[in-house]
This record gives sequence, structure tokens and C-alpha cells, in this order.
Amino acid sequence: MNHRFFGRAGVLWGLLPALGVFAQTPFTDRLIINEVFYNTDKKSQEWVELYNPGLNPVDLAHWSIRDSRKKQQLSSSSYLVPGNSFILLSNSSLADSLQSRTLIVTGLPEWNNSGDEMVLYDANGAVSDSLVYSADWGGGRFISLERLAWDGNSCDPNNWASCIDPAGHTAGRSNSVHAPEHHAAVSLSVSPSPFSPDQDGIEDQAEIGYTLPMARAVVHIKIFDSLGRQVRYLRCNESSGPQGAVVWDGADEQGRRCPRGVYIVYLQAIDESAGRVEQAKTVCVLAERM
Repeated sequence: MNHRFFGRAGVLWGLLPALGVFAQTPFTDRLIINEVFYNTDKKSQEWVELYNPGLNPVDLAHWSIRDSRKKQQLSSSSYLVPGNSFILLSNSSLADSLQSRTLIVTGLPEWNNSGDEMVLYDANGAVSDSLVYSADWGGGRFISLERLAWDGNSCDPNNWASCIDPAGHTAGRSNSVHAPEHHAAVSLSVSPSPFSPDQDGIEDQAEIGYTLPMARAVVHIKIFDSLGRQVRYLRCNESSGPQGAVVWDGADEQGRRCPRGVYIVYLQAIDESAGRVEQAKTVCVLAERM
């Protein structure tokens, strides 16, 4: 089949950063539990470190945390945690001496030295992260329990270890046992491309297929035109396994057929267990049959 279409894919690809198409804001506001300082002489010396793995700030207003006995709100007013940054939760100003950003939480749960449960809730009451640790996971007297991989399972004891920093902790810094993330990239494809949605029964739709380096993810798929304008939101906040596909019929949000030309397919996947954000993009050509 012959098609007539714009031969500008290579040029547009180079212009995509300028169009802002792939500088998308992540659709997540998740925090993870990153380090726990639980074995001390005084409960006022305990603290929990959270990490924001996303690009956007997260507002801790009405977030809460609990152990096996009680649940405590973190803040009743706005308190922003910038993207890619750490925040300590402590019930005492003693943590201020650690030279780390600290939120004083009166009534913060007291974590047992032998082991305890820790559940972090967002403002809507959804679980942002959780773990049930025991003393044999790591940590000790004035030695913190550190997370190895941010994208690893919080409940996996193999993803936690004792801090090896001489200070006994790494408050406000990357963990001493932090493991770099090694994972496959997202695979994104469109077939056929070009396609011609002229209702003749031949190549009327384009199938967008993807493979993700994660077991479960929240997926967003958008279509942009050559000027960086969003024309279709194909998948919004949908749960997905490691593979999936969606069909684009060449129509915009109002059901109108889009003009012929080069379009950009943008995918964002958010790991449901670790909060890691992956992104991918590719080109799709909408053409006319000759």
C-alpha cells in the first residue's frame, strides 16, 4: 500500500525537547521509607528518613505514619518535600543537629528495637510505603537501618542493611549501602506506521505496544502533534502488567480525525511497588492512501 505523509520524522525528533513534549511532570506523589534510626538510648533520638524519588515536590499536609500500635498525622498544614530529596521525621529537635531537613512530629510512634511495623499514608489515606522489620534485618545500637535500592521491595529483608558510615547513619545523604538501579529500559513500538484511518478496513488503526521492566505499574499514554500539543490521552492512570497494548484510531479527544502528519507517542510508567518512574517515546505517522 502506498501512503502520502510528511517526511519530517527525523527533524521533529530533534525538536521534541524544545517542544517540551517529553519534559512531562511525573504523575506520582509517592514517598518511600529510606532509613530508620530505631535503636537508641532515648526515644527522642529516634527518626525515620523519607525520600521523594520523583521530580515534583510532595506536600506532607495530612499525611500520616503508624507503627503496630498507633497512627500519627505528620502535618496539618502545607509542608513540601522537594523532588529527589530527603526529609527526617522526628519527635524531637535533637534531630536538627544532624544537618538534615527535619519535620518535628509530636507524637511520632516509637519503634521497637526488636522489630516493628511502619506504614506511611498519603493525604488520601492510601499507603505510600510500608515495611515490617526485625532486628536481624540490620541496624543496631546507634546504627541505622538503611534501604539498599529505592526501586526494590520495601518488605524484602534483602533490601535493607546496617549503615556502614562511621557516623552510624547517613541522614540527609545517600545511604552508605545504596545500590545503583540496574534495570532494563521501557520498550515502546507502533504498528503499522504509517497508518491510514480512512475506514477502508486496511491499516485503519495503529497498535501501540509496550514492555515494562516492572511487574505492576500505573501507565499513562498520550499522543502529541508535531507542535507539541496533546491531541489524545489514550491511557490515564491505568494499572498494567509488564506488557500491554492500546489502539489509536487516529482521532482526537472529540472523536475528530486528526490531520495527516507525524505524531509523538509518549508513555509514562510508575512502578506500583517502588515508585520508580520510567518514560519512553516514539513516532507514529498518520497518512493518507494514494
